[in-house]
Amino acid sequence: MYVADNSLLVELLFFFFFVVYFFFFFFSSRRRHTRYISVTGVQTCALPICRYLIALGTCATYGGIPSIKNFLDLDDVEEEVYEIPDIVKSLKALGLDQYVKVDYFMRGCPIDRNEFLKVVQDFIVGKIPREVEQPVCIECREKENKCLLQHGEQCMGPVTHGGCDAVCPSSSIACTGCRGPLPDSNVDKEVELFVEQGLKKEDIILTFRKFAGTSKIYSKYVGGQCQL
Repeated sequence: MYVADNSLLVELLFFFFFVVYFFFFFFSSRRRHTRYISVTGVQTCALPICRYLIALGTCATYGGIPSIKNFLDLDDVEEEVYEIPDIVKSLKALGLDQYVKVDYFMRGCPIDRNEFLKVVQDFIVGKIPREVEQPVCIECREKENKCLLQHGEQCMGPVTHGGCDAVCPSSSIACTGCRGPLPDSNVDKEVELFVEQGLKKEDIILTFRKFAGTSKIYSKYVGGQCQL
């Protein structure tokens, strides 16, 4: 009887130390060794514990082009995409910050390589990178580009986050807004300019839905608020 009790005690002690080790490893060691994580694409699974989280690209920031489905009937989308839609239940495409705290949004579709290198360098030396808080228009002026919006182009530069070095307008291609809206941008004025250019309401709605339709700033321009 004494041997049986002693064996049970050993098992209980082993189980106790296993549980302690597991929680210590998961919540302490993993957090310590996983310092920085960059996540790209629409969020569909759990994220590991980390000290700093970077949303890499427009899909991770806003849901990107996949988020267009948020404004459609999901049953119709599933029937179009999947051979057997009955066994599939898709989720809305949203940015990472709808699930967890994000420390840095590296916007763009694709991202800017210079911004990527700068952010990595900052983290290596222990600095917290700062996001660009100016529209693409500022970068266009610095490069002395002609204003495509004033020349009748459907350019999203005035309301879009800078940081891309105005790569599209510098090649005479109108900004499509892939870096998402600047918080204090005058979107109402942008819509007025589009109307003056003769754009139909449906075209304007699709323009704002394309990359960042899930953002609160664009919620009144995309034909219905799709989140929060």
